[in-house]
Amino acid sequence: MNNYRCEGLPTGPCPESRCDSTVKLGLGDLMLCSKCDSTRRDQERLQQQNVVQTSDTAREEVPKQNSVKDAQKHSKGECTRMAPPVKPAAPTKPMLVNCEVLYFMQNKSALLPFDSIVTICADFYTCSELEEARSLLTELLPQSKRLPRHTGSDDSKRRKIANDLLKVCLDPNLQLTTFCSTDIRRIPPVGLEHVDVCSLLQEVSALRAEVRSFVSLRAEISDIRKDLADVHASSQAVTETMGTSASVNAPTSVLQTTPTAAQVLSASVQSGAIQQTSVMTKRKPITVVGKATNKKLKVVATRRRINVFVTRLSPDTSDNDVISCAAETVAEICGTRLSDVTGSIHYEKLVTKHQSYSSFWLSCVVEPDVYDKVVALLMSEEAWPSGVLVRKFYPKRNG
Repeated sequence: MNNYRCEGLPTGPCPESRCDSTVKLGLGDLMLCSKCDSTRRDQERLQQQNVVQTSDTAREEVPKQNSVKDAQKHSKGECTRMAPPVKPAAPTKPMLVNCEVLYFMQNKSALLPFDSIVTICADFYTCSELEEARSLLTELLPQSKRLPRHTGSDDSKRRKIANDLLKVCLDPNLQLTTFCSTDIRRIPPVGLEHVDVCSLLQEVSALRAEVRSFVSLRAEISDIRKDLADVHASSQAVTETMGTSASVNAPTSVLQTTPTAAQVLSASVQSGAIQQTSVMTKRKPITVVGKATNKKLKVVATRRRINVFVTRLSPDTSDNDVISCAAETVAEICGTRLSDVTGSIHYEKLVTKHQSYSSFWLSCVVEPDVYDKVVALLMSEEAWPSGVLVRKFYPKRNG
């Protein structure tokens, strides 16, 4: 999900420097966080109140100026008759327009995020309802502000139309009329004030009918259980009578118990018909490593090879520099002279992808008892300069 940076307040950047998922499209099509959006809305509301107060004050000062001019004319004898009193202009009442879609957007735009309102309207209202709201809002807007028609699937059309309508409702430069609703069922239930009590009563009555049907099912289930118990008892009685008659008529040889498989097997072994075989266990060969000193026999020295890959070196790094750095580490562990170790280390400069660095493959042979120590020291951070990358090297096998 993409995060947007808050565009802040009119007087400066966002106080909290928000750049996360809380930044949404807010007032004036700006990407704002919740605090900056609410602050901008409060400032705009105060500006509108100041404009209204200024206009009211100007209306009150005009009659005062006219009365002062009339008094001056009376004192000079220029006015022979009184001017008719100026009646104060009646306050204009907002016109109410019935539209459930725009009513919901106007009332919930200050409570819910922009994307949430668009999603709710696109999921709840139909294409025809949103199209009617678009046509109605187009008639109320000036000629310079028009809402386009959208094409495509129903889902995309509903979302695009809801997006355009909400942008117009949040535009501070437009003075829209007040919208109302006459059908509360067509208001998305996002709050307690929009709950339809009639639909709740219908659901409760339907739930009550289902509970009553469960009571009748319980009685039917109890009757079925009784029938099953009667059938089971009758079948058990028939089985007992058949077993009694069979035991009375059966000969004595049939009533004798038959031997089990274990008894038959043990009798066969005792009689010799089956020979008893012992299970042979496979023994592991015993391996011994000698420790005695004997000058007559020569033993082949066992050694292990260490392969190391060194990279991120400067392009002008020489072979002797790399060998001497590795030889100091090996000589410290093995306790040998540095010149001896230097001659036993083999190297190969590898071909790199770029010319900005160089890489080497180092290989040396050590005794088995110091193998782990040499590997641990060669792979440690303290054995190499800062920034050099070192890891084990696995050469390719021929064939």
